[in-house]
Amino acid sequence: MRTYAAVTVLVLAACGSKPTPPPEPPKPAPEAPTTPAATIAPAATIAPAPAPVTPTPDPASPDASTSTPTPLADGYCIVLGSGPLSAFDRVQKIAETARPVGYPNAAVYDGRDFETFTWGTLVVIGDVMPDKAAADARVADSRTGGLAAFTKACPHGDAKPIASAADIRPAFTLPTTPAVLSSTTVGHSFDERGCLFYSPTLGSALCVAESESIHDGGSVVLDFLPTRPDGFQPLELAKWEGMERSDPIVTGAQERALQPYLERGGFVSIGQDPWPWMRRLAPQGVLRWASPNVTVTFERSEDKTVEETGTWSTYTDTLAVKCGATTSELGTFVHHAAEPDVLVGVMPGGRALIVTWSDIWAIEGDRGADASALVFDLTTCAAAPAPDEATP
Repeated sequence: MRTYAAVTVLVLAACGSKPTPPPEPPKPAPEAPTTPAATIAPAATIAPAPAPVTPTPDPASPDASTSTPTPLADGYCIVLGSGPLSAFDRVQKIAETARPVGYPNAAVYDGRDFETFTWGTLVVIGDVMPDKAAADARVADSRTGGLAAFTKACPHGDAKPIASAADIRPAFTLPTTPAVLSSTTVGHSFDERGCLFYSPTLGSALCVAESESIHDGGSVVLDFLPTRPDGFQPLELAKWEGMERSDPIVTGAQERALQPYLERGGFVSIGQDPWPWMRRLAPQGVLRWASPNVTVTFERSEDKTVEETGTWSTYTDTLAVKCGATTSELGTFVHHAAEPDVLVGVMPGGRALIVTWSDIWAIEGDRGADASALVFDLTTCAAAPAPDEATP
């Protein structure tokens, strides 16, 4: 079971050749004095610096003069600078300056390809090291040489360097399909929970939540977030006892009553497809965006319960959003799931931030699942100063 505090939350209670032998020494010419060849001491072996994860171009390759290592490997990035998406030329100069002074593979990347970087920025990565100690040592040498480098963990998937401003991906855009509510759009499975429709003008979303447990039964509820239109009441689409789950049903009367709200608000269908603007947030994690200037944090505490019948944990998870200098609590979740699935996204247009939460849990004598959503108005963030570009 899970409880919430601080804000109104829509809850879903639920990796050779043989060596050639050395040539025989030449025979001396007849009657000529022989002089043994001078012995050349082998060059001293210099222990290499810790090998970076980023591969070095093969000199034998025909493209060695232009190749840049891609994709990057996961590890600790040495960041040499950053700037907004609109400042490619300026950011590229940072990379060009770094190449002859120890970072031959320095390149510009899109911050959106890295969960740990500020989305909405271009980032210059000089190298990727396998561990933080090696990266920190490299950074210390770089600062001595005059580069404003720092280290940052950078798991990313398949990031590739950007060669020109034309290679920068455009901003995310919303679908344009008008919102039409039905039982089909609501869906039947727990995995389909989240926000169905969104209004870019109102910064409002229509979201479906589910909560279930053996002891408390379950329900599926439809509601507008962060605020409800005048006269609207949440729609309970299903309710059951125990684990005998019922499929949610939208009646014809509910469709007719809700459709005017959707049309007047200019809501569009965002469905249950993965949204490219959403980012996964783990406990103790931090996510940042450049425009609007938003930071979301996830703080966790844990209490263990030990009884004769078993041991389990109760987690208190608090999500907070910072707009410029102002921090607001999004919500506090008290639950039993060690790894809830939390996705956070600034909606295209920057009007609102949406959080979706889902978890499956079990303790002695009970089990269940929850899915819910939070929507936060980002209007006040639009005027906040941009984050420090030197620290994406």
